[in-house]
Amino acid sequence: MRDAARKYFEHHLGRWAPAFAARLESKAQDEPYAALARLLAAFIAEETLALDVAPVPSTSFASQPDDEQAVCDGCAAVSVFNPAMRGEP
Repeated sequence: MRDAARKYFEHHLGRWAPAFAARLESKAQDEPYAALARLLAAFIAEETLALDVAPVPSTSFASQPDDEQAVCDGCAAVSVFNPAMRGEP
């Protein structure tokens, strides 16, 4: 189970969550979502240490913030959760 968590974190969540948290905090400013963004960033940092992983950060949220397709390209989960991105009606 721990190996699965490490792989998921290193190849998925740990790659995009820091950029997402930073973008959310900058957009939310002093609203409650900014606090949630800081909490997410702290969680990701702690899990990185606990799982002993070094995810390669994704820059999708910073470089193409308004293009959902670009953010999701390459993510295996996209075909499971979004039929439209699988080419289905």
